[in-house]
Amino acid sequence: MKVTDINIRDPYVLYTKGKYYLYGTRSETCWGPADGFDCYISEDFEDWDGPVEIFQRPEGFFADRFYWAPECYEYEGAYYLLTTLGSETIKKGIYVLKSDRPEGPFEIYSEELTPQEWTSIDGTLYLMEKTEDCICYGPVGVSVDMQLELRYQIPGRSKVHGGNCQSLYFPKMAVMG
Repeated sequence: MKVTDINIRDPYVLYTKGKYYLYGTRSETCWGPADGFDCYISEDFEDWDGPVEIFQRPEGFFADRFYWAPECYEYEGAYYLLTTLGSETIKKGIYVLKSDRPEGPFEIYSEELTPQEWTSIDGTLYLMEKTEDCICYGPVGVSVDMQLELRYQIPGRSKVHGGNCQSLYFPKMAVMG
């Protein structure tokens, strides 16, 4: 299929091992009940195979909607899907899923990384020097001025980065093992 035949939101592309992997929010479940993520695979960025289901909501899992903006990162031989999840009773937040392959299957890897009292969406990993990676995300309903003042740091990390996103330092040892 051609990319014009793919109906997703929040597209993200990972290139690894000679292939492109396209991830995104399923358009048909964007605003209602949702249960997973897909990816599409291409060798030339023109012809795509898929969708390939990479995550299926486990029985009893809290998140039943807001499966938004998945981004896949390769790190030390594993693949990490940074994504928004939520439900009708739990605010949207940023979580990490993990797999041994970019086409999954992915499994739940972290608890919520963003403050539970906030509605946080669309996380992205900002890779810097080995000791200072952080996650940027959009706290819904928080002004830019307030965002610049609200910082959550992992103990022992002193550098805080300004900008128009909320920085949450990525706990490599705790989250990425």
